[in-house]
Amino acid sequence: MARQLRRLGIIARADQGGIASQSWQFARRMRPEKILVVHTEHDTRGKAKPEIYGGLGKEMRTCRRAPRRADAEWLLGGVDVVFTIECFYGHEVPILAQQRGVQTVIQGNPEMTGLGEMCDVMLAPTKWRLDALPGEPRLLPSPTDGELLPLRVRRGQIHDLYHVASNAMCDRNGTELLLEALGHVTHEVTLWIRGGDRPANKVEHRGLVSVVWMGHWDGMFYDHWPVDMDALVLPRRYGGLCLPMQEAATLGLPIITLDVEPQRDWLPTASLVPATVDHTEPMRGGQFDIYTCEARRLAGAINMMIEDPSRAAYMRERSIAWAESISWDALGDHYRDVFR
Repeated sequence: MARQLRRLGIIARADQGGIASQSWQFARRMRPEKILVVHTEHDTRGKAKPEIYGGLGKEMRTCRRAPRRADAEWLLGGVDVVFTIECFYGHEVPILAQQRGVQTVIQGNPEMTGLGEMCDVMLAPTKWRLDALPGEPRLLPSPTDGELLPLRVRRGQIHDLYHVASNAMCDRNGTELLLEALGHVTHEVTLWIRGGDRPANKVEHRGLVSVVWMGHWDGMFYDHWPVDMDALVLPRRYGGLCLPMQEAATLGLPIITLDVEPQRDWLPTASLVPATVDHTEPMRGGQFDIYTCEARRLAGAINMMIEDPSRAAYMRERSIAWAESISWDALGDHYRDVFR
């Protein structure tokens, strides 16, 4: 006889970041009893939208920054397990949960979760830097959702490249590396950049490449993808969960990135640009290597993808296979097992 799902509470975010996207998708799929939406110091651009959680749980409450005792009392009342992504935003929830026998589950991010985070179950979205997570992490990727991002069938020559700039430290998604490489691209293509520090709709020309800065996205997370993109170029400088790559794979797009862990676990050699350690950087989880690559090698990977349709087709196939392996269909029961 199958064990019954326990009553679930979720700590969520409602800004425009990756944690908000993940927590919203979990709430949409898992339908918790309670959702506590945390507004952090990062929610400073007036874009937090807690209303997106309406109807996804039986009850919802918002709090500013770290949950206080009253927030923790509310969240833990009538639930058996609490799930959060990266951290609990303080110790009120895990300490009270321990006292009341409520199980706590974190989907950790090694660079930000930190060894001092308290929980009963630590889930790791990738194999990258498991040593930086507390306890004995269990590998369980963050699922992709083909209902939100259905497969796109793209044929013909690659012309439109997509890149998502990151606000994370050390130019995490390699925007500056990519811009430097564009002068060595030998084909007339357009690079569309979401986010970044340039004004929206600004157009630059770098060699044969037209660069269109699209500004920050203020809609639902998964809708930031323009319709006609042919490939994602994201020379990510240090590892971990990468939602833009997972989304690109779900859409069936070829991906170009750096040959570092965990990207090399997901993608074919054709997608990977040789990289070297540029320096190390202290983060909550310890010291982390920050990678770089030669501009000509990055441009070379782009050129080969454009020039060789069979290479691009193989990269698409591998993206689709990876997306299927981490889809909700593939992983949903594994998460339900955690919450049983």
